[in-house]
This record gives sequence, structure tokens and C-alpha cells, in this order.
Amino acid sequence: MEALGLYLLKSGLCSAAFLGIYLGFFRKETFYSFNRYFLGSGLLCSLLLPFYTYTYEVTVPVASGQLQHISESSSGSQENGNIWIYVLIGTYGLGFFTLMLRHFFGLMRINKVISVAGYSKGDGYRLVQAADFKSSFSFFNYIILDGSADLIPTERKLVMEHELAHVQQQHWVDLLLAQIFCAFQWFNPLAWVYLRAVRENHEFLA
Repeated sequence: MEALGLYLLKSGLCSAAFLGIYLGFFRKETFYSFNRYFLGSGLLCSLLLPFYTYTYEVTVPVASGQLQHISESSSGSQENGNIWIYVLIGTYGLGFFTLMLRHFFGLMRINKVISVAGYSKGDGYRLVQAADFKSSFSFFNYIILDGSADLIPTERKLVMEHELAHVQQQHWVDLLLAQIFCAFQWFNPLAWVYLRAVRENHEFLA
């Protein structure tokens, strides 16, 4: 539990630093490609850097009487402490697995829609027309258009160009990293702000 808590703390602080720099200096700029790589680098650093640890030993002399006093006072509170640790682990695990299951079933739903509706191949993408979703979006190299929407040719062309930009620039990679990060940091409000920042920048790029 201590190792997990330390990892989450380091990860949260790292992402907060990247997010703070982005919001303070880069968000209002038009360097959208740079912003994408900056935010992506922040996600990778937040997920991987906390695994790196630097340790060194420090010897602190303690008198035998003090050591006995510490042992006696800590034994009484250890049992209550263990209960709270189990509660925290259970709560964290519930949130983490709930989000992972939500993403999993979301992917399964999209896969089912693609299997039922079928697709037509384009230049570097696959087009799916289905009425199962309220808006059009891209998924890996798939473009899913809302089949129930009554779009005129000009509107349809704009939607296709927009979603094709997402596919060509492989924005799903950034979103996957951001969603994995949010699953680990589901209790951290800044993680969800980070996810919104990634999505917002994608819209500027497209």
C-alpha cells in the first residue's frame, strides 16, 4: 500500500507540473502540435517516472529505552491502521476497476456496432454508418458517422474531414494514454482536467 500510495503521489505531482505549465504558458498559443507532444510527454512521464527511485541509507542512533517505548506504543494502533489501509485499498481498487470495465464495455459496444453495420474502405480509414451513437467520432482507423443525422453534402464533407484528421494524426494514442492515466488517478480532479486538455487540443488540431 505504501508503494502504491507513493507511486500515485509522484504521478499526480508530475502531471500537475505539466498541466500547470501547459495552462499557464501554452494553452492560449497556437502551437497545437507542440502542445500535443508536450501533453503526451507529461502523460508518459507521469505513468513511468514514479517507478524510478533513488535510495540511500542513513544511520540514526536510537537508545534501547526509546526503541522499547516506540515498539509498545505502535503495537496498539497497528490493528486500527490495518483496517483503514484495507478500506483505502478496496475503495481505490473499486474506482480503478470500475473505470477499466467501463472502457472495456465501451470498446466492446463499438466493436459490435462495427460488426453489425459493416464498413466501407477509404484512403487510410474505414467508414461506418450507424444510428447507435448520437454523434460522429473516430476510433483507431474507423470513422463512425451518425446514420440518423440528416446532413446535407456540405455538412457531411466537413464532418468527414474533421474525423479523418483525427484518424490520420492518430489521436487515439493520446486519448488511450490519458484514459489509462485517469483510471489510475480517478480520485484526482486534475487528472480529468488533463484529459479535457488533451481532447481540447485534438479539436484544435483537427
